[in-house]
Amino acid sequence: MITGDIRNRIDQIWNVFWAGGIANPLEVIEQITYLLFIRRLDDLQTLEENKANRLKQSIQRRIFPEDKLGSTPKTVLIKDEHSKNNLPDVLARWPERDGKERQRPRTAQSFCVPKADIAAEGYDLSLNRYKEVEYEAVSHDPPKKILVDLAKLEREIQQGMKELEELLG
Repeated sequence: MITGDIRNRIDQIWNVFWAGGIANPLEVIEQITYLLFIRRLDDLQTLEENKANRLKQSIQRRIFPEDKLGSTPKTVLIKDEHSKNNLPDVLARWPERDGKERQRPRTAQSFCVPKADIAAEGYDLSLNRYKEVEYEAVSHDPPKKILVDLAKLEREIQQGMKELEELLG
């Protein structure tokens, strides 16, 4: 179960979609998938722009086409016949990349996994590949002691039943 700040952010994102007219969970997941994809493309475009600016060259690998004015559009809109543009609202609520989530240990309820680790596992997204489990040593009584305790408990129950029968008598 997701709790805390991440849960609140997810709830806010769902509320934005709900307010925008998307109530079907499958449609919300579809839209979030598009947003993740577009955000990744935007990140790649930004990297290319920064590289071109640093090297004082033109962009070698353009992700988004130039508009008529010769610049790259910085806002990509997702719309359909049922919704308004939710992208700015959703992205405003999206967790920051350098937030506390990246610093959580892999024993926590939620944590981030670096892309290199995911790639090393062949892009297997199974949680058990990345989560670290802390095992605590637990000692149990031996079976004979458990049987003795159960017999004692049974005697106490029988004594209580006998006292009740006498009261009802």
